[in-house]
Amino acid sequence: MQLSHTIAPHAVGAAEIPPHEVAKASIFMRLHIHPDLKMEYLEVHDSLALWSTLQECFGKQKAIILPQARRDWGQLRFLDYKIVGEYNTAFHRIVSQLRLYGQRVTESKMIDKTLETFHPPNMVLQQRCRNNKYKKYSKLIQVLLAAAGSQGVPRMIS
Repeated sequence: MQLSHTIAPHAVGAAEIPPHEVAKASIFMRLHIHPDLKMEYLEVHDSLALWSTLQECFGKQKAIILPQARRDWGQLRFLDYKIVGEYNTAFHRIVSQLRLYGQRVTESKMIDKTLETFHPPNMVLQQRCRNNKYKKYSKLIQVLLAAAGSQGVPRMIS
């Protein structure tokens, strides 16, 4: 379903967009916005008007979220978390935000970030992980989860 032309400003003399396509685009947008926004913009029926209004309100999110995600990435340390799963959740939240706004976060950056912020007493495990030369972050985190689990408690290895 290609409806992007219904939310683009119309050129002078351009063909009129069929009303059923405008309605389809409006319905599609309403299906994917928060319920509170659905109620707030209930009276807006034109897809271009709805898109423009939402863009005006939320179009600057990148300027707010991206710097915060960069700060979070800079401050993220494996040793600050008691449970491997908590670190992994925070890690993926930050990586998702960075990627959403066009930042390139490679597998090797993800692996290095994790290994560089280990607890000092875990340097042997860190070195073992480096020697294994993981290519995928998911493989590294599986090893760390298994190492934490083998100690009988879901705590960080310390």
